[in-house]
Amino acid sequence: LTRLSKLDTKQSILVSLDRYGLLSNFVHGLRDADADLQAVLRPDPDDLNALYVYEAKMSFLIRLAQTRQGADKLLESRLIPVLSQVDFIDARPEADESFLGECSLAFFLTSTL
Repeated sequence: LTRLSKLDTKQSILVSLDRYGLLSNFVHGLRDADADLQAVLRPDPDDLNALYVYEAKMSFLIRLAQTRQGADKLLESRLIPVLSQVDFIDARPEADESFLGECSLAFFLTSTL
């Protein structure tokens, strides 16, 4: 869609995405996925689907932002305030103590030899 919208001088694809609320739905979907994305940061997450969906959405939004019209539409759909409200961006992966113990032991054994 983004490749087609770059070729389309009238920006009809971008206008359609905005007119039917799909663009703002993508943006607000980022906020709704906050808890699922934080769950991915656990040592052994149950499901990585939220991460894959997030990567696809962000890739799409980045491609849209590469044009002036796309960037304007993203600002109108309040992308920046939504990204500032989510907590998964500031979150850090939880440390897996058993994994860290194995790495420390392996490091100790190789450094002493």
